[in-house]
Amino acid sequence: MAKLIRKSGEEMISASATAFDVAVIGAGFAGLSAALVLGRYLLPTIVFEAGETRNHRTKHVHSYLGLENISPSRFIVQARRDVLSYHSVNIIKQRVTAIKSSKDHFLIATDQNQLPIKAKYIIIATGVIDTKPNIKNFIKIDGKSAWHCPHCDGLETAGKSLIILAKGNGAISYAKEFLGWTNKIKVFIQDSCPLDQSQRHEAKRIGIEVVENDPLVEVLKVSDRSSGKIKLLSNSGKVYYSDVVFYHLGYNVQNNVAKQLGCELEEEFIKVDKRQQTTVPKFLQQEM
Repeated sequence: MAKLIRKSGEEMISASATAFDVAVIGAGFAGLSAALVLGRYLLPTIVFEAGETRNHRTKHVHSYLGLENISPSRFIVQARRDVLSYHSVNIIKQRVTAIKSSKDHFLIATDQNQLPIKAKYIIIATGVIDTKPNIKNFIKIDGKSAWHCPHCDGLETAGKSLIILAKGNGAISYAKEFLGWTNKIKVFIQDSCPLDQSQRHEAKRIGIEVVENDPLVEVLKVSDRSSGKIKLLSNSGKVYYSDVVFYHLGYNVQNNVAKQLGCELEEEFIKVDKRQQTTVPKFLQQEM
């Protein structure tokens, strides 16, 4: 069974600890959830943690019963503590750089280990990275008064003015999701894909204002006023104010590991069956 050296809260693999039953690639909400269950089954498991979680900039996590309004960072700290209470589970802060199949194991190389780590099974929990608006000073509001997920943070728009930054395709459908919270919605089309006439008519009919051909380019100021606290500049030089900003610009699927293994993809996501298994057989005859 693999052994782990823990010192001052840090984890590192000893020279002899290179074989595990399961390797979980990704230590966000999904990866740690999987590791927790594996720990309760006493399966030797290694979890690779690299980078930040998808929602690390936001202040609060919502709709997790018993954890409402906890910060993502506190959530992850508690989740890691829960997972590491099971000594069959190891978490290491290393990035997976290569993965292949051998005769009876998957072989995993990282940015720090010289020897490949072996695992009988792989769980890919690498998630996605959201496309952020190409707006100067956007980081000042990201996760504080600007979000991307209506399900997670839509309540923050209740009764407030809302600016939405979106691509033309799907912009109005996305904006409609907020109508239960606010009717003060202004949509800025941030790309060169215009709306068609039916979309413009629908937006006008339901009271959503649309700005085309004048994308927002800069966050000028963020104040503590209760109304119009975000000041934004458009490409033409016009200034706009809003309480809240949401963006709908797509995302990049983190599928490099899946591609290396030869997993079949569907719209960049890993194709799986009803048991969440990929199209790759357990082992292939390859060498590291």
